[in-house]
Amino acid sequence: DDEDAANPDIWLSTIGIGGRAALLSPEQTGGPAVDLTADVLHSRVGAAADSPFRDAVEAATTRVRLGVESAWHWQNADGTSVVPTLSSALRYDTGDAETGLGVEVGAGWTYANPGLGLTLSADVRGLLSRQKGEGGMEFREWGGSGSIRYDHGGDGLGLTASLSPSWGVAGSAKDQLWSEIAPPFPTARGDSTADASAGSGNAASNDAIRLEGEIGYGFAAFSGNAVITPYGGLSLSDGSRDWRLGGRLSFSPGLAISIEGTRKEQPNNAPDHGIRLDLNTAW
Repeated sequence: DDEDAANPDIWLSTIGIGGRAALLSPEQTGGPAVDLTADVLHSRVGAAADSPFRDAVEAATTRVRLGVESAWHWQNADGTSVVPTLSSALRYDTGDAETGLGVEVGAGWTYANPGLGLTLSADVRGLLSRQKGEGGMEFREWGGSGSIRYDHGGDGLGLTASLSPSWGVAGSAKDQLWSEIAPPFPTARGDSTADASAGSGNAASNDAIRLEGEIGYGFAAFSGNAVITPYGGLSLSDGSRDWRLGGRLSFSPGLAISIEGTRKEQPNNAPDHGIRLDLNTAW
């Protein structure tokens, strides 16, 4: 009857297991660290044998995820350090929903010289996703970034400056591969759907080149318990320019307040202006 149709006997069952383990630690090895993260999840949804919705709702899915992160810490007697890193993440989905494989690999390198107040870093990463079935698509995403930062003393006092070039999609997609709901096919990122569907494997965003820079000067405030830093910054990307001018008040530990004015210039468009107030805290 109508009441039974409106309240079908639908059920959902889910079982999963996962964990994270430090396979190697700097304390054990004197340098290299390796962390492993993995989980498996199986879900089924169905309805009672006499439910009119049984054929429509019955489904099962399985998801397997694996991530490995490694780093090697070298530190010299003068305080300088070098840290190379390698990482990879894998996600495999199968069953009655979207299925396929997503793999990301990345590598990085960081050099720090506290005596000079200089930090250099570089990172590269790549993502490959392949969807199974008829009409399945392949997606490739690449990117890299670097940074040069000067902060003499490391306490924010005095001159601070940074320059960060990047190419392609430099941010890691590991969070997306490990999302609870998203499949490993990042077709919503940039304008990648058309390229992936056509099999080109190269999204338009993969060619983007960006450059960000900032310079500031920190002054002691509140009897040395805080640092106030006026700063200015510029970002260049795809013919657009973003200007920033603001000030930051940082307390120790873990509290910072900043106010920033922005101006965005784009070809064939009038400049956009804005103001932003941030409060950041940690405990």
